Amino acid sequence: MFIGIGAGGLMLAMPLESGTAGAMEAGFYPRLVCALIIALGCLTALAGLLRKGELPEAWHWWPLLMVSASAVVFAALLDIAGFAITLFAVALIASLAGRLLNIWRAAMLAGVLVLMNIALFIFALGLPLRIWPRI
Repeated sequence: MFIGIGAGGLMLAMPLESGTAGAMEAGFYPRLVCALIIALGCLTALAGLLRKGELPEAWHWWPLLMVSASAVVFAALLDIAGFAITLFAVALIASLAGRLLNIWRAAMLAGVLVLMNIALFIFALGLPLRIWPRI
């Protein structure tokens, strides 16, 4: 997805066509899942706003920031650093959201996650992802 400025003003374009329910194309399922996630998020937020009860003490910004940062790092590093280094960095950053793991346990967990994801996505599913960066 990209945003561009054209003759009609600001445009949002998806490179995949969605098609119809009878003749689905490559963009149909991602758009459907996106719409369902947005709808469930809105329903959850509305249910939380309408529920009576005690208010939370404070917002916990650090976990939200770390999980969001890990998604941004994944998008930024995947083409540059390769699959293995990107996943390792994402797992380490996401582990900073909580206080359950020290840095060594987080690194061990990240290593196991990298190996499992490489086995699944590259070898089992055959996705054309580079494991390591180009040198």
